[in-house]
Amino acid sequence: MKHALNQLISVLISILLFLGCVVTAVLFQTNASLKSNYIQKSIQRMTITTTGENGTVSSPIFSDTIDEIYLAAEENNIPKEFVDSALNSTEVKNFFGTIIGETIDQVVNGKAYDPITKQELDQLIEENVDRFAQNSGQSLTEDQKKKFVSLAKSYSQKIIDSIPTSEQIINHLDAKLIENVQTISSDHLRNVCLLFTIAFAIVLVPLKWKHQKWLLFQAIPVLCASIVIIAIGCLLPGMSDIFLSAEYSLMIQFSNIIFSSISLSMLIIAGVMIGIGIMEIIVYYIFKNMRLKKQQKNGAQS
Repeated sequence: MKHALNQLISVLISILLFLGCVVTAVLFQTNASLKSNYIQKSIQRMTITTTGENGTVSSPIFSDTIDEIYLAAEENNIPKEFVDSALNSTEVKNFFGTIIGETIDQVVNGKAYDPITKQELDQLIEENVDRFAQNSGQSLTEDQKKKFVSLAKSYSQKIIDSIPTSEQIINHLDAKLIENVQTISSDHLRNVCLLFTIAFAIVLVPLKWKHQKWLLFQAIPVLCASIVIIAIGCLLPGMSDIFLSAEYSLMIQFSNIIFSSISLSMLIIAGVMIGIGIMEIIVYYIFKNMRLKKQQKNGAQS
């Protein structure tokens, strides 16, 4: 009876450990992904424009204006390589990363930021035009640089307007959804779940100390949790299409990039958990083999 009760309690705690691992991993990654610096790093990994084999330029964002920009640049004898360099520069990506980061921070945490203006984007282009030319490897005349700055300024407001404000997103999304995101992204909930998960793992040690079976009772939930986390990670890319309508195409593209980054992080977390689970199983069987050899040796001596 005592053994059966111990087994039942151990199984229940293992199930709780499994749930704790999944929830804690999701909460940690969600919390991190909604930080402005994480969003900026995610935006840095994106490519605003790509050139196909036939020389055509496409963009996952700004699809409505990208052709106009390149056509206008060509009409002003501005090299395509220079435009590529400008649009894919660190400075431009940081600019949009800041906008998206602040917008999400406003939606999730209610923080107030001064809106990014057309003048700020114009100033960024004007101050970095020489850097764009250097990075592109193109030699531009001062007249070409001035034409590019003028061209960029003519499109800057259109680009700014394509990014939805926090108010537009809040009005579009269900209030309950926003409330749920705010809850799961809180530091308090994340830390509580982490402490409970660690506690579940520790409690299994004395419960299943005999024959080191606690290693198996920890390893199996961790491995099962890693499978669930992999599934979550694989489902994340493209999730923003569900929550944002097509009119917010730019935010959808940015959100997809962030979700893809979260997905990669989730897969890494799952990989670490798989490593921990496999290591515990290996250690368990090492102890088991040592115990069996000792028993065989004692049996032979008797």
